[in-house]
Order: sequence, then structure tokens, then C-alpha cells
Amino acid sequence: MAEPVGIEPEWIELVNNTDVPVYLDSIKIKDATKTIIDLPIISLSPQQYCILVKDTSLFKSTRNLISGITLIQSKIPTLNNTSDELIIYRKDGSVMDSIYYDMKWGARGISLERIDLNLPAFKKENWTASKSADSATAGYINSCNQKVLDLFLNAKMNPSDRANYCLITIFKNGETNHSSVLNILIDKNKDGLFKSDELIESQQLDNLEQINIKKFNSDIFLKHCSKHEWYNVLITIKNSDDHFPNNDSVLFRVFNNLKFNTIIINELLFEPSLNNSEFIELYNSSEDTLLIGGYGLFNKNAIEIGKGVVFPENFNIYPHSFAVAARDTLIFNTFPELKLSKELLIYNSSFNLLSDSDFIVIINPDGTLQDSIVYQSNWHLKDISTTRNVSLEKISPLLNGTDRSSWSSCLDEKRSTPGHENSVSKVLPDTSSKIDVNPNPFSPESASGANYCIITYMPEFKQAQIFARIFTVSGYCLKIFNKIEFPLNKCTLLWDGKNDNGVPLAAGPYILLIESHNLEDSSVETIKKLIVIGY
Repeated sequence: MAEPVGIEPEWIELVNNTDVPVYLDSIKIKDATKTIIDLPIISLSPQQYCILVKDTSLFKSTRNLISGITLIQSKIPTLNNTSDELIIYRKDGSVMDSIYYDMKWGARGISLERIDLNLPAFKKENWTASKSADSATAGYINSCNQKVLDLFLNAKMNPSDRANYCLITIFKNGETNHSSVLNILIDKNKDGLFKSDELIESQQLDNLEQINIKKFNSDIFLKHCSKHEWYNVLITIKNSDDHFPNNDSVLFRVFNNLKFNTIIINELLFEPSLNNSEFIELYNSSEDTLLIGGYGLFNKNAIEIGKGVVFPENFNIYPHSFAVAARDTLIFNTFPELKLSKELLIYNSSFNLLSDSDFIVIINPDGTLQDSIVYQSNWHLKDISTTRNVSLEKISPLLNGTDRSSWSSCLDEKRSTPGHENSVSKVLPDTSSKIDVNPNPFSPESASGANYCIITYMPEFKQAQIFARIFTVSGYCLKIFNKIEFPLNKCTLLWDGKNDNGVPLAAGPYILLIESHNLEDSSVETIKKLIVIGY
């Protein structure tokens, strides 16, 4: 590839065009400017391909590579974008191969392919622009050689926030009149072998294109996996006409993750005093005791350097309970009872939360996302005198953690509640009524801490999209809460008595209007509630 596009580096492909292995030591490559570069030791099996490239990581990020491709990180001569020559020769000076190319034979961003490996490489008639849909055949048989069939594949897990899927790319070079068979096997008993009873998916594929994409939801694997364990998966593509079976399979691992938002970031202290410790509190929202060994906590700085806090093996969180990750033992100064807690991790690392704004993520062992928040220092209540040593608490663990209205400053006398129920959650009413506002009336100017009200609404529907607004008694809209989607039976909102512009409202009565739209059909539930702002 002499004239790549974007950030793709230049590269050179070599192939062992013999029936015996070759071992090349002390070989050199020279271009038309007489630049001579020593190549690393190269060992190739019969008909094996390899790629010489200056930056293998960059190369991988720019091209969809087949499984098992041989990449060799090496300096190579700068390939001219007009024309150039390349000569590979042994340490005794004897020439192994030489080529001359002219980019007029091809096009920018498309590799030049040698048509016949057994004919000289210096003739224009033996070169052509790649016909591959991928613009090159990096590491496998050239697209211009249609005499034989080569099937090969690549497969990887693609994580997203809420679901994983496996993306399988099947490449076809050459033609066949026979069907191909795609098989997926999982090593269920972890014995290192793939047997016929471990076949979980098989598809007959006819009329394959040059590049074919198959997408499988991770459930196809995970229903055969125990929780919190790694399993080996083997994917193969078979066709009786395939001349190169050595690239017909790919092996990778899958991990049976917890469902998204099973473990939740529930409280954090990011601005401690010198005799205190920052911490992050997690909440287990499930009915099961969870092993979270291998799960990691990362913030902005930790992600940039690739280092965060990883929970050790056999670390548990009990159902509807808490675990705390603290930076150091200074947390015992305020909370000595945590010394006896098995749900406490002192991480003693360079990992630290930023004091103004930061984001925190919980990462599953396979790199997918479990939960995240992006906090700001101005999430604290406006009327507290200082935010130092005051934690941010989630009003309810079930709220959207990325929404500012889901968080409040801690109201406990110790100013934080690691390992305990959040102080703001304690004021949530335990009621069977559809809607409750507590306190009501409330005073935004109160010095007692009741300077906001907590609105709790229990929608009728299992899957609901909820819209909440505050009106004057004459019907003028003052405040619109963020739209909320709830697969749960409780919606909780915090209101500080201000309008959408952050202006405090005058004392008096206001109307809360909540509309709950059923996501399973078109039904709507509408509820009104009088809220009074006092003096």
C-alpha cells in the first residue's frame, strides 16, 4: 500500500510462495533512493502471508484484518506516491525479489496486487489495483487471483452500553459452487476442547459476497455460561473448495456480565479534607449476592493512562446493599465501623477524583460498561456553607445517575454515609399512594435543610415514559423536568422551588402535573398535585 488514505500507514505484504517453511535472517530492503533498511528475522510457513508495517497498532485500527494475520513491526522505506522500486536481498547480496511499481497502475487508497507470483514483478502486466471491497487483501490471497477459493473470517465482541453482540466478517476470495457452513461452538465444560455437543449455532450460507457481515446477540453465548465467568468460543467457516483452511477459524473469549446498571454508583465524596478520604459507594440493585472481582472503577485520568481500581477476586456485594471503595484508611477517622466491613476496598493508588468535575465509570471485566456518571461540583445544594467533606448522594439508587436532578448533597450530621443508606433516601415516603410530595409545604429559604421537596410517583405501567412539569395556578408552565423512562415502579424527582432559569419562585401554591405514557401501548395516566412553597 504505497498511497493509503487517512491515518493508515504504508505497508508491504510478503508471502512464502513455496511448499516448505522459510526462515529469513539478515535480509535487507532497498528502494529507488538507495535507502537500505535491515528487516527483522522472518519465519513463514508454506503459503503464509505477513505484513511489514511501521506501526502495527495504527494498522490494526484502520483495517478490518483476518484472524491470525502475521504482522511484523518494522521500518520500511518510504513508498513514493508516484513510482518506486523495492529490492529484497540476502546478507550475501543475492536478490530474493524485486519490483517496480507506478501508482498510475492503481488509485489512491487501493493496494497494488501482484497477479501471478511465479512471473517477474517488474512488468506492468503483472500488477493490478485490488478488486477487494476492503480496498486491499492484507494478509491473504490477492483478489486478482481467482483460480482458487479462500474463505476466512474475523470475529470480535462489540460492546455497547446496554448489550453486547458478536460481529463476524466472512471474506471470500475466488468462486465456488458449494455451500459454506458457519459453525459457532462454546467450550461449556472448560476442558479446552470443542466437541460436537458444544455446537450452539450452525448456518448454511449460499451465494456469499466478497465481504459478508453476520451479527449475533451475546445471548447466543451467555445462555450457556455461568455468571461472572470467562468461556472460549470457536467460530469456523467451512467449504469443500477452500484451498487455505488454516485461516478458517477464530478463537476468542466471552464473559457473562451482569446486566447493565445492576451495580450502581450511589454516593461519592470527591472533595475530602486532609484527615478524610475520598470514596465511591456502589449499590447492588439485584436480589443476588454478586461477586464483582475483576470489575473496575475509572475516572477521566484513569482511563487516559489505562489504570483504575479493580476489585479483587471474591469481593462480594450483598442484595440491595452497598460496597465502598476508599482511597485510604483516613475514612476510618469518621467511620471506624468500616474497619470490620468486608464490603470495603482501600485502593491506595494514584487514582483520585477531580474536585470540580469528573466522570466515573464501572467497567465489566470484558471492557463493557456497567454504570457511569458525569458529576459537577455545582450539583451540591446551593445553600450549604461548604462542600468540603460533603458527599453527593443519589436520591434513589434507581434514578438515572447522569441526571443532576437525581443527586443531592448529603444531609447526615457526618456529611456522608458510606456503606449506609443515603440520608436523602431516608426522607422518601413509604406510601402506597400514586404521588407524594415531602415536605409539603417546603421553604427554599429554610435553614433546617428542608429547602427542597422530594416528589415520589408510582406509575401504573411497567414500562413508562414520564413527563413532569410545574405550573402556576393560572396554568403558566414554570418548570419542566427531564423526560424519564422507567422500567420500575417508582419515579423520584427533586425540586428546589426554582423555575427553568434557576430563579426562586415566590411563596404560594403551584400545580405539579405528571403524565405517564405506557411504552407497551398508547395509554396515558395523568395526575395533578398541589405543592406549596412556604416562607
